[in-house]
Amino acid sequence: MMIQPALKEDSERISVLSQTRIIGSQMTSKDVMESLADNNLLILKITNEDLILGYSLLRLEGTEGEIDEIAICRDFEGQGLGKLLLLASEEKMSEKGINTVYLEVREKNLRAIHLYEKNGYQFYRKRQGYYPDDNALCYKKELTQNER
Repeated sequence: MMIQPALKEDSERISVLSQTRIIGSQMTSKDVMESLADNNLLILKITNEDLILGYSLLRLEGTEGEIDEIAICRDFEGQGLGKLLLLASEEKMSEKGINTVYLEVREKNLRAIHLYEKNGYQFYRKRQGYYPDDNALCYKKELTQNER
Protein backbone atom coordinates (compact mmCIF):
# COMPACT_ATOMS: atom_id res chain seq x y z
CA MET A 1 0.00 0.00 0.00
CA MET A 2 1.17 3.48 -0.81
CA ILE A 3 -0.42 6.86 -0.04
CA GLN A 4 0.66 9.80 -2.17
CA PRO A 5 -0.74 12.87 -3.93
CA ALA A 6 -2.97 12.08 -6.90
CA LEU A 7 -1.77 12.89 -10.40
CA LYS A 8 -3.56 14.14 -13.52
CA GLU A 9 -3.64 10.65 -14.96
CA ASP A 10 -5.64 9.50 -11.90
CA SER A 11 -8.52 11.91 -12.56
CA GLU A 12 -10.83 9.46 -14.35
CA ARG A 13 -10.43 6.70 -11.75
CA ILE A 14 -10.94 9.14 -8.86
CA SER A 15 -14.01 10.61 -10.56
CA VAL A 16 -15.57 7.15 -10.95
CA LEU A 17 -14.73 6.29 -7.33
CA SER A 18 -16.26 9.57 -6.14
CA GLN A 19 -19.47 9.07 -8.12
CA THR A 20 -19.90 5.47 -6.93
CA ARG A 21 -18.88 5.90 -3.27
CA ILE A 22 -19.86 9.48 -2.28
CA ILE A 23 -23.66 9.82 -2.17
CA GLY A 24 -24.75 12.65 -4.42
CA SER A 25 -21.30 13.28 -5.88
CA GLN A 26 -21.19 14.52 -9.44
CA MET A 27 -17.40 15.03 -9.51
CA THR A 28 -16.26 14.61 -13.10
CA SER A 29 -12.78 13.91 -14.36
CA LYS A 30 -12.57 17.62 -15.25
CA ASP A 31 -13.51 18.55 -11.67
CA VAL A 32 -10.73 16.31 -10.36
CA MET A 33 -8.24 17.94 -12.76
CA GLU A 34 -9.31 21.40 -11.55
CA SER A 35 -8.94 20.29 -7.94
CA LEU A 36 -5.43 19.02 -8.66
CA ALA A 37 -4.51 22.45 -10.08
CA ASP A 38 -5.94 24.36 -7.07
CA ASN A 39 -3.30 25.26 -4.46
CA ASN A 40 -5.95 25.18 -1.70
CA LEU A 41 -6.97 21.60 -2.48
CA LEU A 42 -5.09 18.33 -2.24
CA ILE A 43 -6.12 14.85 -3.30
CA LEU A 44 -4.33 11.89 -1.76
CA LYS A 45 -4.70 8.40 -3.17
CA ILE A 46 -4.10 5.03 -1.57
CA THR A 47 -2.86 2.47 -4.07
CA ASN A 48 -1.81 -1.13 -4.33
CA GLU A 49 0.41 -1.40 -7.38
CA ASP A 50 -1.64 0.25 -10.18
CA LEU A 51 -5.01 0.06 -8.45
CA ILE A 52 -6.46 3.12 -6.68
CA LEU A 53 -8.18 1.73 -3.58
CA GLY A 54 -9.36 5.07 -2.21
CA TYR A 55 -8.74 8.79 -1.99
CA SER A 56 -9.22 11.83 0.20
CA LEU A 57 -9.99 15.38 -0.92
CA LEU A 58 -8.54 17.99 1.42
CA ARG A 59 -9.24 21.73 1.57
CA LEU A 60 -6.47 23.91 3.02
CA GLU A 61 -7.29 27.41 4.29
CA GLY A 62 -4.65 29.11 6.40
CA THR A 63 -4.27 27.13 9.62
CA GLU A 64 -7.56 25.27 9.12
CA GLY A 65 -8.21 22.28 6.92
CA GLU A 66 -11.23 20.29 5.91
CA ILE A 67 -11.55 16.72 4.79
CA ASP A 68 -14.18 17.14 2.08
CA GLU A 69 -14.28 13.51 0.98
CA ILE A 70 -12.84 10.14 1.88
CA ALA A 71 -13.80 7.18 -0.28
CA ILE A 72 -12.64 3.57 -0.28
CA CYS A 73 -13.52 1.04 -3.01
CA ARG A 74 -16.35 -1.16 -1.83
CA ASP A 75 -14.25 -4.32 -2.34
CA PHE A 76 -11.61 -3.03 0.09
CA GLU A 77 -13.81 -1.65 2.90
CA GLY A 78 -13.24 -2.93 6.41
CA GLN A 79 -9.51 -3.47 5.93
CA GLY A 80 -8.30 -0.34 7.72
CA LEU A 81 -7.66 1.68 4.56
CA GLY A 82 -9.97 4.48 5.68
CA LYS A 83 -7.96 4.89 8.86
CA LEU A 84 -4.67 4.87 6.94
CA LEU A 85 -6.00 7.53 4.58
CA LEU A 86 -7.40 9.61 7.45
CA LEU A 87 -4.08 9.58 9.33
CA ALA A 88 -2.09 10.34 6.16
CA SER A 89 -4.46 13.22 5.42
CA GLU A 90 -3.89 14.65 8.90
CA GLU A 91 -0.13 14.27 8.52
CA LYS A 92 -0.12 16.02 5.14
CA MET A 93 -2.28 18.86 6.46
CA SER A 94 -0.02 19.25 9.47
CA GLU A 95 2.98 19.52 7.13
CA LYS A 96 1.12 22.36 5.39
CA GLY A 97 0.65 24.26 8.68
CA ILE A 98 -2.90 23.17 9.46
CA ASN A 99 -3.77 23.22 13.19
CA THR A 100 -7.48 22.33 13.10
CA VAL A 101 -9.17 19.78 10.85
CA TYR A 102 -12.91 19.83 10.15
CA LEU A 103 -15.18 17.32 8.46
CA GLU A 104 -18.83 16.50 8.15
CA VAL A 105 -20.48 13.14 7.78
CA ARG A 106 -23.97 11.86 7.10
CA GLU A 107 -25.67 10.91 10.34
CA LYS A 108 -26.53 7.49 8.86
CA ASN A 109 -22.86 6.72 8.06
CA LEU A 110 -22.14 4.90 11.32
CA ARG A 111 -18.93 3.27 10.07
CA ALA A 112 -17.37 6.65 9.25
CA ILE A 113 -18.62 8.23 12.49
CA HIS A 114 -16.98 5.44 14.47
CA LEU A 115 -13.71 5.92 12.56
CA TYR A 116 -13.65 9.66 13.20
CA GLU A 117 -14.57 9.45 16.88
CA LYS A 118 -12.07 6.64 17.49
CA ASN A 119 -9.36 8.85 15.99
CA GLY A 120 -10.00 11.91 18.13
CA TYR A 121 -12.61 13.89 16.21
CA GLN A 122 -15.04 15.78 18.42
CA PHE A 123 -18.67 16.36 17.45
CA TYR A 124 -19.57 20.06 17.58
CA ARG A 125 -22.77 20.58 15.59
CA LYS A 126 -25.62 18.89 13.75
CA ARG A 127 -26.95 20.33 10.50
CA GLN A 128 -30.58 19.23 10.44
CA GLY A 129 -31.76 18.30 6.92
CA TYR A 130 -28.43 19.28 5.34
CA TYR A 131 -28.75 16.47 2.82
CA PRO A 132 -32.07 15.70 1.09
CA ASP A 133 -32.21 12.36 2.94
CA ASP A 134 -30.06 12.88 6.02
CA ASN A 135 -28.58 15.23 8.60
CA ALA A 136 -24.91 16.21 8.65
CA LEU A 137 -22.79 15.80 11.77
CA CYS A 138 -19.84 18.19 12.01
CA TYR A 139 -16.59 17.17 13.67
CA LYS A 140 -13.25 18.81 14.32
CA LYS A 141 -9.84 17.81 15.63
CA GLU A 142 -6.95 19.88 16.87
CA LEU A 143 -3.70 18.45 15.57
CA THR A 144 -1.20 17.93 18.40
CA GLN A 145 2.55 18.42 18.39
CA ASN A 146 2.98 14.68 17.71
CA GLU A 147 1.02 15.03 14.47
CA ARG A 148 3.02 18.05 13.31
